[in-house]
Amino acid sequence: MSQNNEELKRKIKIYKLTNEQISEMTGYAIDTVKAWRVKPGAKKYRPMPYRAMKLLIFEIKDRNMKQTS
Repeated sequence: MSQNNEELKRKIKIYKLTNEQISEMTGYAIDTVKAWRVKPGAKKYRPMPYRAMKLLIFEIKDRNMKQTS
């Protein structure tokens, strides 16, 4: 699995992010976000691009989001 996909799962848990929020924060379609969350080897799996993770990290910091865990 892509390191970014694993990091995405951690961020979802820590910040309680929804697919819709991730889509809006990164500019990628919701179906693409869903594909980042499925298990490797699954038909719909896609590795999360480095650029998308950088955008997500920037948006989390810019919005001053608080950790929930």
